[in-house]
Amino acid sequence: MSASRPGRSTPRCWPSGRRAPTSSTSCNCPTWAWCSISRKRPATCAVVAEADAPKTWADALDPKWTDAVNVKVSNSGLQHVAWFELRQTLGPDYWKKFAELKPRAFDSYVQQYDRLVNQQDKLIHTAQYSGYLEWKAKGAPVAFVTPPGGLPATAESWGIVGNAPHPNAARLYMDWFLSPVGQKANGEGLYVHSVRTDVPPPPGGIPITQFKLLMPEDWQAFLASRAEFQREWDRLTGLR
Repeated sequence: MSASRPGRSTPRCWPSGRRAPTSSTSCNCPTWAWCSISRKRPATCAVVAEADAPKTWADALDPKWTDAVNVKVSNSGLQHVAWFELRQTLGPDYWKKFAELKPRAFDSYVQQYDRLVNQQDKLIHTAQYSGYLEWKAKGAPVAFVTPPGGLPATAESWGIVGNAPHPNAARLYMDWFLSPVGQKANGEGLYVHSVRTDVPPPPGGIPITQFKLLMPEDWQAFLASRAEFQREWDRLTGLR
């Protein structure tokens, strides 16, 4: 969650030098933070005081965030995981109460942070940590808060297309990309984490081991919830 204040974590799991799997997974961790003007917001430091910033997921339900919080639209994999995991840990009523805040939904975190920067919103619910690091690196006066309940994390897949015309070239690239050198370059360019223990966290970030990640334990149940999520989320955000 990201908020204005005053004043894709992406772990990779395929070691270099080993036989290339058909795919490997990574995880993009949406999180929330309170920000001085929020990641992009070139505003004065008087939007959300540190003492007023949310500290837990329950804090994000405070009526003071009404008409001042944004999320992603239902085609977001990150948003689906956040809906699924927080419903598991906090109960289905969590999102019903969240709907009372009249959240606005956007396709991209760029749009989400732009609204914070311009003080159109005060809070991003389940904001991406990589986005936070990116805007912090650009000088935005932002701060990141890790709720004790954990951070929803979604999986990405990396693989080689079947029957590709140049599979060996793809294997060479994947071998480099998931090596310490490739993972370091990916982290420096996109501010994402690697699960490799021999790769440092992205610039300005803390080690992924310091996060409590919430990921679906039953991926079939998660996939089966897609239609329900889309109906509820579109209704919740006023898109249907």
